Amino acid sequence: MTATDDDNATPAGGQDVVDRLRSAGSLDGLFEQIDAGQVKMTGADGLLPALVKEALERGLGAWLERAPGL
Repeated sequence: MTATDDDNATPAGGQDVVDRLRSAGSLDGLFEQIDAGQVKMTGADGLLPALVKEALERGLGAWLERAPGL
């Protein structure tokens, strides 16, 4: 694998990502569902814990792929 300009770019901050999703209209449907009570934000089966879990699992998976000798 070779390094590219994308590999060396500074990661976007959370607010930058939110701004891009908002501009693309990607947040509208999600917030409509939240406002209608169709999506829970917190609790054991809420959106926020599910997002954190997904991020941790992906991060661990990426780390395991790169960790030598495991």
